[in-house]
Amino acid sequence: MAYRSPTGPLPVVGGLALGAMQGRVVGIAGESGSGKTTAVLAAIGFLPAGAVRTGGAAILEGTSLFEIGPAARRRLWATRISYVAQDAASSLNPAYRLGAQIREVLQVNRGMSRAEAHAEALALFAAVRLPEPQRIAQRYPHECSGGQLQRAAIALALACEPRLIVFDEPTTGLDVTTQAELVEMLGRLIRERDIAALYISHDLALLGQVSDQLLIMYAGEVVEQGPTNEILSAPRHPYTRALLDALPSARRLTRPVGLAGVPPGRVITGSCAFAPRCPHAVPACLERNPELLSIGSVVNRVRCLRAYELGPLVRRAGDALADRVGHVAEATQPLVSIADLRCSYGQGAARVEAVSGVSLDIAAGETVALVGESGSGKSTIGRALVGLVAIEGGEISLDGAPLDASGMRTHAQRQAIQIIFQNPDSSLNPRHTVRQLVGRSLELFRPELSGAERRAELDQILGDVRLDPMLSGRYPSQLSGGQKQRVAIARAFVARPRLVICDEIVSGQDVSVQATILELVRTMQQQYGTALLFISHDLAVVRSIAQRVYVVRSGQNV
Repeated sequence: MAYRSPTGPLPVVGGLALGAMQGRVVGIAGESGSGKTTAVLAAIGFLPAGAVRTGGAAILEGTSLFEIGPAARRRLWATRISYVAQDAASSLNPAYRLGAQIREVLQVNRGMSRAEAHAEALALFAAVRLPEPQRIAQRYPHECSGGQLQRAAIALALACEPRLIVFDEPTTGLDVTTQAELVEMLGRLIRERDIAALYISHDLALLGQVSDQLLIMYAGEVVEQGPTNEILSAPRHPYTRALLDALPSARRLTRPVGLAGVPPGRVITGSCAFAPRCPHAVPACLERNPELLSIGSVVNRVRCLRAYELGPLVRRAGDALADRVGHVAEATQPLVSIADLRCSYGQGAARVEAVSGVSLDIAAGETVALVGESGSGKSTIGRALVGLVAIEGGEISLDGAPLDASGMRTHAQRQAIQIIFQNPDSSLNPRHTVRQLVGRSLELFRPELSGAERRAELDQILGDVRLDPMLSGRYPSQLSGGQKQRVAIARAFVARPRLVICDEIVSGQDVSVQATILELVRTMQQQYGTALLFISHDLAVVRSIAQRVYVVRSGQNV
């Protein structure tokens, strides 16, 4: 498959071969830009705008999807193939109740009456373990949590009784307990309903739980494939090994190892596509692209010239965490102190107490983690610290001096406490360039700098977060997810704050990008002596960066 370009077709998927069997899950892994979603969409006969098929076939139960007309193909998508998107909120119509959206699919595609469709919709909600199906059916999407929306999207996908379901990172951004529940539920439904499934993800740990077979993609090609447990326990391709090394762990006493660089975003024909990033590359790797060869004691295929020579690849040693475990910064007085904090949303009968009596301390230069499920109140605590949420009870102090309960902050207090949000798309002004976004912090919080000093400082901070100076004139829409998060990190640290609140800043990122961002934040903290409040739902991530942990549930310390 290729995309049209002024210089001719640009190949983005090359020689992909996969098969999905009923009751089985094929996992497809790789970084953003590796071509996994594009490849799977092409496999179900869907070509994005500007894409052309340059060869091969896609066959569903004997029907060639590219040899039938568009109307017949759409009919197959409506009745035999389902797709569950990463962002359930964007795939559900916000103007219709959830029950109505399921009923429409059942009435149009399965010919049910309204009463039959309503009963089946409630049965589907129950099958995906949504509590009180009758009440859920009456809700609009915005009235549900992220986990509930994802379950509703799965119910919608099951409504047409498909033979094949494509899951495109459906649990990204969900907390670990919700993710575990969804993964267990999906496995059960796929087996019970005898559905073939393709599961796209960048999280190898997740695919280890849900998939039977695994494909690792890089630069539009499969670089390793085989049984999931075989690949995860004894990877043969250096790229697979690098992805596993980038996974954080709540048990290991080593930090995840980041992977430098990014996938090329197209098929490379004259050499091994991974060679520029590979620690095992030799001159021969730059001379031709290796074939996908069978190797190992079971059916396993690897695209590497040195696969036989290297054998199963062992974990690269990361930095030890032992020096951080149990370490608490010593200080006569905490930098920030929260005592019996209380915050709520809404009024009257709709009032919800989000935080109920939380207390914590953060010392200068220390990293403290705040862990909990979605809805536990951890982000509200971070927002109250920075002044975005008013507090109803308790006290927040900076250097022993109480901060205003209404959220008002002096200029010095706003400079002292900065926040990096989970989603850089909503926190970066789309009309400003990288230079303007980061420069705004310099203008606000370091006005004493001259124009030349400001430009030098800007170049310095972009270098510190490993952003190419060539990107300084780009807008957020022209950057990758990892690059946008680096801009947000630079904007926070360039103000020279004393505390930075990191609110789920690696949630939804590729494991390689996640490891790199964690290392970057740790380096920035050490360089500037900044304290961190690291908010996360992932204990493995927290283990790799924090000295102390507060676990929050239902707005309280537990």
